[in-house]
Amino acid sequence: FINASTGAIIHYYNNTHEDGDVTSTGPDLNGVNRTIHAYQQGSAYMMVDISKPMYNPQNQEGTMRTYDANYTSPSLPGFNPPICTSTNNTWQPAVYSSQYNAGLTYEYFRTTHNRNSWNNQGGSIISVINATEDNGSGMDNAYWNGVCIVYGNGASSFKPLAGALDVSAHEIGHAFDEASANLEYQNQSGAMNEAFSDIAAAVVERQNWKIGEDVVKPGAFPTGCLRDMSNPHNGGSSLGDPGYQPAHVSEMYTGTQDNGGVH
Repeated sequence: FINASTGAIIHYYNNTHEDGDVTSTGPDLNGVNRTIHAYQQGSAYMMVDISKPMYNPQNQEGTMRTYDANYTSPSLPGFNPPICTSTNNTWQPAVYSSQYNAGLTYEYFRTTHNRNSWNNQGGSIISVINATEDNGSGMDNAYWNGVCIVYGNGASSFKPLAGALDVSAHEIGHAFDEASANLEYQNQSGAMNEAFSDIAAAVVERQNWKIGEDVVKPGAFPTGCLRDMSNPHNGGSSLGDPGYQPAHVSEMYTGTQDNGGVH
C-alpha cells in the first residue's frame, strides 16, 4: 500500500496463495496430456479437486479425488488418504485419466441434466486405481461399489481400465442410477441399470456406440470392444461368444447367472 503523496510504502502483506487449488498437466494412460486440479497443502500436493461447483467448503464435500489401492483389493487397507506427492505434475498416468474422465462425466450430468453430482447433493466422486482381485491377481474389471469407482489394471482381456472415458462414465452412471432410480440389480431391472450406464458411456464420450474399445487387448473380443450398442452380437453368433449380447427380445437370457443376465 503506497502513500499517494509521498510514495512511501505504508503497509504490505504476503498474498501468495501457498495452499489451495492448483492445476497439473501430464500424460494420461493413452499418452494424451490432460490438465487436472489438485490441492496444495504446504509442500505437499493431494489428488483432491475442489474446483467444481459442487464443492462445499463448510463440510469439504463435493470434491473429486483419487486413491491408490497399491495393487491390493480395495477391501484391504492401503489406499487412504488420497494420493499425495511432493512434486506437482508428476502424477501417475492413471491419476490423470481417472480425474479427467470423472470431470467430463460430472460436467455432462451437471450441464445436461442439472444434477449436483451423482446424489444430487454435491457428493464427492471418488476413484480408486491400481486395484486387484482379492487374491492379488490382475483385475479385468472396473466397478461402482456404492462409495467409489474402482479400476483394475487389466489381466487377460483389458489394459488399465481407468484409461477409457466410456468405462468411467459407465461406472459413474451406476452411481447416478443408484441415487435416483435405485433399480434392483437383478433380472430386467438390473439389465435396465446396466443399459442406462452404457447409455451414459456413449453420450459422455460422444465418439461411437462401442464400449471399452480404448482398453480392450487385441484379440480379446472379435470387434475390439467389450460391447457394441449398434450391433449387440458384437461379432459373435450365440450366447457365450466373447462380447455377445441379445439383439432382440426373442434372444433374451432368462437363466440365473449374472444376477439373471443383467449384462
